[in-house]
Amino acid sequence: MELKVRGRDGAGRLLEVKLNSGRKMITPTFFPVYNPHLPLITPEEIRKEFHWNEIITNAYIIWRDSRLSREAEEKGIHGLLNFDGVVMMDSGAYQMWMYGKLEVTNEEIIEFQNKIRPDIGTFHDTIVPPEASYEEAAEAVKNTLINAEVCAELGSEEVSWMATVQGSVHLDIVKTAAESLRSLSFPYYAVGGLAPGAMRWKFKPYIGFIVTALSILPRSRPVHGWGIGHPAAFSLLVLLGIDTFDSASYALYAKDDRVMFPWGTERLQDLEELPYSPFLKGYTAKELLEMEKSDRIRIIARHNLWMMIEEIRAIREALRGEYLFEYVQERVRSHPGLYEAYRYLLEKNWRFLEEFTPFSKKHGLFVVGEEFRFRPEARRALERLESLKNRETIEHPIYGNLPKTLYFTYPFGQTVFSTSEEEILPRFDPVDQARDIIAYQWGVELEREKMKVEARKGRARKVYYEGTFIGSVRPNDGLFLPSIEGAKLLKERLPFPKGRIVVDDVARGPVSEGKSVFTKFVLDVDPDLRPNQEVIVVDAEDTVLAVGKLVLSPREIEEFESHVAVKVRHGSARS
Repeated sequence: MELKVRGRDGAGRLLEVKLNSGRKMITPTFFPVYNPHLPLITPEEIRKEFHWNEIITNAYIIWRDSRLSREAEEKGIHGLLNFDGVVMMDSGAYQMWMYGKLEVTNEEIIEFQNKIRPDIGTFHDTIVPPEASYEEAAEAVKNTLINAEVCAELGSEEVSWMATVQGSVHLDIVKTAAESLRSLSFPYYAVGGLAPGAMRWKFKPYIGFIVTALSILPRSRPVHGWGIGHPAAFSLLVLLGIDTFDSASYALYAKDDRVMFPWGTERLQDLEELPYSPFLKGYTAKELLEMEKSDRIRIIARHNLWMMIEEIRAIREALRGEYLFEYVQERVRSHPGLYEAYRYLLEKNWRFLEEFTPFSKKHGLFVVGEEFRFRPEARRALERLESLKNRETIEHPIYGNLPKTLYFTYPFGQTVFSTSEEEILPRFDPVDQARDIIAYQWGVELEREKMKVEARKGRARKVYYEGTFIGSVRPNDGLFLPSIEGAKLLKERLPFPKGRIVVDDVARGPVSEGKSVFTKFVLDVDPDLRPNQEVIVVDAEDTVLAVGKLVLSPREIEEFESHVAVKVRHGSARS
């Protein structure tokens, strides 16, 4: 399996995924559940009408139907479904949880999937609902791990097998499950048991579960959230690091005359107008209610599925633009259960998010509630300010006493808030500004008397030290971009490996020529660096080779086998 990170915010990421089968998908994504016995919307219609690439179906349901089973083995699951996109399979774990036992064993369902060749396969895991006792959760995870070992031995390499972490609110059991499954090196992972709480809009109890699991599971693998079926919840869970979802809710809600919208679900009989999707266009609520039940279900199901798919597309754009936090802030206000979970995440687990949150973003930070102060960008900035003492300050409405010289530096100058007071821009010496930006960003105090600055409109641009050009201040985020000489100066004042990424001898030449740094050539990296942060690239002898922007977090650099780690801006051989 191959993953490429194409966008990010918080722990969420936009991924290009190439599965073991060779098929590709973009995540975050949603897998609509297709039941071949209840073909409300067919796979072909999902592909052609919705231009959607992913579906999920149930291996157990197909296995127990002799006609479907035989045809699937002859044609493969893609041939049976007439669908050339990505097919995920559920092993029947939900049915096993509902009915207590299935007439198919774990070994048999794995072998069946080997024959019908889905893109993503699953083994029998034992679902742990939130009300399960500690003993019940421990026994369920024990059984799941036994089945996982069988899958690791029997599963075809053409299938990207998914291993599900269970344990619910019992976090030490979750930790054991995640560590054990990680050791088996599955290509795909999942968190299970979320659906019962999600159906009641109870998300807060699962925050600890998800953070515990995702703190252990490798970032170089996709993570699935089982049974999450409402668009309002997608963005929060993506922010946490969940990449894919599945549900039959689009059809189940339609059968009950429930219509999905971004803010929640409304009953058809309570509506007069029908906004938001092309499938409701031209109808009134009254006209739909007067239709034949079967026709109405098909229309509402299409609308519901459209809502889910459109939400995923919007989340992808938020990741590309690095404004997922802003998107989540809007969505969680649609329901108290979501807002409660978001607040709890920011207050109790912000460091998990901070590890992956970009150091600087394309998009500004919008303050729309008092929970903003708990966001990882704000907390990280305030922690960094603690090292800057004896500066002349200005009272910032969000960050408090702020050195005047950092007023235009990320995130302070890019935080958008509402105020009735007229903004008064601070005045400062551009030399002081450059010195303080370097101190804030790099943790290095340069002697002011040795610095010279070329300014524009009163703000530092080009920076010199003892007559040598050492870098420039980028206008859009007010951060310092060192030249090669600047990197050498900073490196000498930073303890190893602070501010650095270390590469082996194989990468030494290409990197010094300006080529990107790839993870497989990295020997060491400062663990405190963050994505989008400026970094100094050195060899094993601590010789400066290049400067550039970090693409991945340090943990991701360690876990991705082959991915760009640094986009080099200047190589030493070309400086």
